Amino acid sequence: MKKILSIFILLLAGLVSFSQNESDLDKLLKNIPKQLVNDFTGTLTADQRQALENKLVAFDDSTSTQIAVVIISTLDGNDIADYNVKLGRAWGVGGKDFSNGVVLLIAKKDHKLNIATGYG
Repeated sequence: MKKILSIFILLLAGLVSFSQNESDLDKLLKNIPKQLVNDFTGTLTADQRQALENKLVAFDDSTSTQIAVVIISTLDGNDIADYNVKLGRAWGVGGKDFSNGVVLLIAKKDHKLNIATGYG
C-alpha cells in the first residue's frame, strides 16, 4: 500500500510540474533575454545555439539589424503572429532608434512558425 501511495504521489507531482508550461507566455514577455537565440525547448544543442548566436551577433554588428530566434513549446491557443509582434516589442528587438528587428518564433508542439519584422 505504501508503494502504491508513493507512486501516486510521484505521478501527481510529475503531472503538476509538466502541466506548467515552461515557456509561460506572459512571463516570457517580461523576461528580456541578453542573447538573440532563445531555445526554451532544448531543441538545439549548445554548440548549435552558440554558432547561431555568433552569426546573429555578427550580423547585428555589421548591419544594425537584429534577428532573434525564439523556440517555445506551445502557444497555448494564442495566435502566433500576434504573440510574435508582442514578443518583439516587449524585448525591444531591433532597438527604438531603427525598429529594424526580426523575430523568428517557432512553436514546436503547435508546428507553427512566424517571422515578425519591425517597421524600419
